[in-house]
Amino acid sequence: ERLDWMCAKHSQVLSFILVVQFPDGYEGDFDNRLFSRFLADFMRSLGRYDPAYVWCREECPGAPGRFHHHLVVLLNGNLSQNAWGHAEDARRFWLRTLGRSGSSRLVHLCEPASELGLQGGFKIVRGSSSCRTTFDEAFQHASYIAKTASKTRACGVRSFGCSELP
Repeated sequence: ERLDWMCAKHSQVLSFILVVQFPDGYEGDFDNRLFSRFLADFMRSLGRYDPAYVWCREECPGAPGRFHHHLVVLLNGNLSQNAWGHAEDARRFWLRTLGRSGSSRLVHLCEPASELGLQGGFKIVRGSSSCRTTFDEAFQHASYIAKTASKTRACGVRSFGCSELP
């Protein structure tokens, strides 16, 4: 729904996925409070790009009880050409949310495994000859977060969320 809505609203849409992880040895709560604070700050910083998003919480492979988040970000592609700068901003916001400084490898940009992907994401251009194919590839890339094998439900903790549609 979010991808359809953004493509109807903007003639170009930039779609990309970030993985937001906790640092090794993190001893705090693995609920969504920190991620929610990060998400609010990050989305506010993207305000001029008219952002939409979908996120999910996923258990870390081989580390029961540890979690990370996948975040699909959709932006007005008329104003943003690639995901790299936004990924760097997300890294800064996540470090600030965690109360840490320095460089961070805790936020990763998921590179699309597609010839249509560019600069860390997809650029869907309405009316282009590749519009439908690029949309389908971006949707397929984003659907990765819907896999159920690594999803576990924690009592009282949401496992997914998304931006509201007007």
